[in-house]
Amino acid sequence: MSYGGGIGGVSRNLNLFLDEFSKEGITIKPSYHSVRKKNELKIISFPKRLIIDCFVLIKNIKRYDPDIVHLFGQYRKALLREFAFCIICMLLEKKYIYHIRAGRFIEENKNFFHRILSTFILNRSAHILCEGEKYIEYLSESSISNSTFFPNFVSKREIPPKRTHWFHNPLKILFVGYCFNDKGTYELVEAVRSLADTEQVIELYLVGEEEEEFSKWLNNFLVGRNLTIHRLGQKEHDEVMSLMRECDLYCYPSKYSGEGHNNSINEAMMNEMIIVSSKAGFLKDILYNSAYLLEEVSKKEIIKKISLAINDKEKSIRMAQFGRHKIIESYNSDVAFSILRNVYFKSINKNEASYTAS
Repeated sequence: MSYGGGIGGVSRNLNLFLDEFSKEGITIKPSYHSVRKKNELKIISFPKRLIIDCFVLIKNIKRYDPDIVHLFGQYRKALLREFAFCIICMLLEKKYIYHIRAGRFIEENKNFFHRILSTFILNRSAHILCEGEKYIEYLSESSISNSTFFPNFVSKREIPPKRTHWFHNPLKILFVGYCFNDKGTYELVEAVRSLADTEQVIELYLVGEEEEEFSKWLNNFLVGRNLTIHRLGQKEHDEVMSLMRECDLYCYPSKYSGEGHNNSINEAMMNEMIIVSSKAGFLKDILYNSAYLLEEVSKKEIIKKISLAINDKEKSIRMAQFGRHKIIESYNSDVAFSILRNVYFKSINKNEASYTAS
């Protein structure tokens, strides 16, 4: 599983379910759906994949006879597939849990077709898991009360010891994600260069695949004498964790309104990094009192917040420590799996359970 390519977070989450959620009385059996091949036309691939995915789910339900099916909701363009999955569960008389993830469910639901399908799915769910707190309120307004806040989480066993050193010289700044316009990487690079021009020596580490346009732009970018940019491409989990321990600041200036509770934010928090982030999606709620939040994604604002972090070291360290505290208290596998276990058992009214995750 690598970071910065668009699927690393999903792979990481599923691995945590399979590797760590082995509580007594629960058996996990994954049911994978297909993905579109690169350069394959959607109009051709989608009908074919939909039929294959439905067949695979039916086969696995017949094979494993689960007490409950856990659907990892992607909604958006995947909603039609999820609707089909729900129909299959109903026909085979299997209860299902719908897991709303990422940050655009409410916005997408303004579309009439989307709202019709999602309402059908939600109203027939045994329970609904919500990655963002705002979804609980939204569902409540729609008279849907069988929902639980279920934030993204890290492995409890991976939480490292407390950090003992911040603010290296040169200052080390890290970004993890797909490098393109919506992630604010243009503004980040320009802001860091301006800071380096003021005698602050900086090393910027970019982890993730680069969009072609961004690569061309950065290839012609005049860096300056006090700035070094390390373009590392996609990296594996252990490599990213090592970088987080070595770097001082984690900068995530995403402009993407659908930003969810992503893994890299959790991992920056558990590694006690000083965080500068946008408020996109769920980030504002997750990072409250744990990060310098950008009022807007701009070169000027990024410079301002990084400067605040550098100039008030005691405050920055306190926020980093509080971020780690949130991980220990809330956003880890021990807490998450305790919640999930209760949801499963409550949904099926049994003392033991098995489930198929799709």
